[in-house]
Amino acid sequence: MTQLIYPGHSEFQAWLAVPPPDSRQQVCYVHRPGAAVAEAIELGQIEDYLLSGEYEERLDEIEGAESARETTAPVNQGVQSDVLYLPASVVL
Repeated sequence: MTQLIYPGHSEFQAWLAVPPPDSRQQVCYVHRPGAAVAEAIELGQIEDYLLSGEYEERLDEIEGAESARETTAPVNQGVQSDVLYLPASVVL
């Protein structure tokens, strides 16, 4: 699901800190465990990131956060969302 993030959203400043992808650069963006924003690393360092256990730690953090949200979020019919759904059309 795509979500628009506007000024005032809790993650707005964090996303501004992440540079846009550039196909000319030989970098990868990774989230270190405990980090709020992605970090650029050289393409050659991605293997170290994956094999050192940092990637698994980050996945554990994500799974822990998701399970915490699932157990604490009440389920009811009156839930309002901050996601803005816009109609889309395809012109051929």
